[in-house]
Amino acid sequence: MLNRRIKFLGSSLPQSRFTIIDYFKILQHIIENSVQYGLEVVDKGCCGTGVVEFAVLCNKLTPVCPDDSKYLYWDSVHLADKGYSIVIDRALQENILL
Repeated sequence: MLNRRIKFLGSSLPQSRFTIIDYFKILQHIIENSVQYGLEVVDKGCCGTGVVEFAVLCNKLTPVCPDDSKYLYWDSVHLADKGYSIVIDRALQENILL
């Protein structure tokens, strides 16, 4: 249904460009090729234990890893800055800059 809606929007708004980005496919690729991106830890977050803490549970009282650029995730839910950067770069390469 989403593909049909995107095609409809593209035909009814010809000066616009629409695309569907498969976030989970990109994330899976990053996890499977983590070394290529300079990531060392992709199975837990940088904050706290990296398993259960997220959002407000990651605060100034919670320990963090020494170098978050080696982690895909910041906490147990959200990507670290480097993770988001990699996702955006791949999404643009695969979908927008064709």
